[in-house]
Amino acid sequence: MSLLRDIFGILQKEGFVSRIKENRGLMTSFIVGVIAMLLFSSMYGFAMGISVSGNVAIKNTFKLPAIFLLTYLIGIAPFIVSFRFVGGRDSHLKLCIMILSGFITSSIILAATSPIVFLYTLLKYVGGGLAHIIIIDIAILLGVYIMSACFYHSLEMDRTKMILPIFVGTLLTILALYLLSQFFAPFMQETTKEIVSQGVVSVNGKGLDIDASWTEAGFNKSPKGKIIINGAEFIIEKYPNMSALMDAINKSHIAEISIYYSDDRFRLKTDKVGSTISIAELSVPPDAGFFTLIKIKPGNPNAPATYRTTYFCDGFEMLKKLF
Repeated sequence: MSLLRDIFGILQKEGFVSRIKENRGLMTSFIVGVIAMLLFSSMYGFAMGISVSGNVAIKNTFKLPAIFLLTYLIGIAPFIVSFRFVGGRDSHLKLCIMILSGFITSSIILAATSPIVFLYTLLKYVGGGLAHIIIIDIAILLGVYIMSACFYHSLEMDRTKMILPIFVGTLLTILALYLLSQFFAPFMQETTKEIVSQGVVSVNGKGLDIDASWTEAGFNKSPKGKIIINGAEFIIEKYPNMSALMDAINKSHIAEISIYYSDDRFRLKTDKVGSTISIAELSVPPDAGFFTLIKIKPGNPNAPATYRTTYFCDGFEMLKKLF
């Protein structure tokens, strides 16, 4: 492939170096390079997202190329200004291609490792996050190395003057990469969320009295039977009121969840990122189950209902809260 030859030829003073010196096919190289960068980075985005779900894989397929493109666009300005500051007179297009060589190199490394990452994350090995950090750091270092070589071999200027603009441009570009990565959050950043009653649990607009007896708490009927949370069983009749039951659940080392009542709704939460909450109930009559009465859909002891308690929070979610 011509693009790969252009990248791999930089160290031999060929490829992009010869194109820039001869002013040959620069615009075509720029367009093809940007497209290649987006395609290669999307492969890695899909591979690292598939371990969570198909939906996350699709999102990361677009998120990672967006991070690459925006980082590149933001990084152009400090590089050009720095080179102009030390007397560089090469055209903007040539400088853009030199910067792009680093981004293409990083995306090629990510694309080359995406099959390994795909298998690694699909099997959900422990330490997957560390593997991403190592691979991405290697990709960045090689990208900076190739980009620096492209500047070194392509520009007709005192090479000692290149140190400052390459350092400043690289530093600010990596800062932009970090901030954009935090905003788009493609690297499996998970936040725990609650399981909440699907509707208000109250009587005549008044909340339940969790300290009152079951018959006086405010339920339409008193809960009966047993509930199961992550394998921990609780017999309703053993507890004098709802507060005692909730206290037992919160102290259970087997259930490992917190349950509380606020704003006329019950809320279940775990602090273990990546975990699930499975709940079930068994009561006679069936509509007198505790979870049924607090409007959280349960399963039965043989087939408990399972709730995933984590989601991916990125800058878009923050913008939704602001606007």
